[in-house]
Amino acid sequence: MTPLFSYLVEKEKPRINHLIALPLAAIGSYFLSGGIHGINLGDILTFICAVAFALSMVYITKYSKIVEETSLLGYQFLVVAVLNGVLAFTKPVNITLPMIGTAFFTAALASTFATLIQLKYQKVVSTNTTAFIFVGEPIFAMLSAYLFLGETMTIKQIIGALILLSALIIASVRLGIKEFREI
Repeated sequence: MTPLFSYLVEKEKPRINHLIALPLAAIGSYFLSGGIHGINLGDILTFICAVAFALSMVYITKYSKIVEETSLLGYQFLVVAVLNGVLAFTKPVNITLPMIGTAFFTAALASTFATLIQLKYQKVVSTNTTAFIFVGEPIFAMLSAYLFLGETMTIKQIIGALILLSALIIASVRLGIKEFREI
């Protein structure tokens, strides 16, 4: 979806390697997830989130070229803080010290630091290339679950991870049309 939105908003045409990697990423995601067995509410919410994330990446590229990263970060976290603040009061929660530590770690490193780095460098890399970099996330999540949690993986999931890795590599290689024809 990101290449489509990138073209509509930024007029960035996808490179040939992105067009090759896109269906591979979709197929790899399908196998890594274990396949689709009907559509449910979670699938619909995931699709909505994917659209929102794709649009977010496109607009991050667009606006990070004209607005300082810390300003973009401030507005992004203000919206998240307000929305989470409102949602926090929908159910009672027993807050523990480990929860506070986890929330602090997640806010400081996984959110603030990671988003700041993304805002700083995404303007240098194209939106489409950034989207394919994020393709690596489920691969590393799967490997982490295997190494640290002892989860097992099916052959189908391993094949999906290998296809996703192939898509990531293909998307990362810069080939012009002339160079592509010579290979």
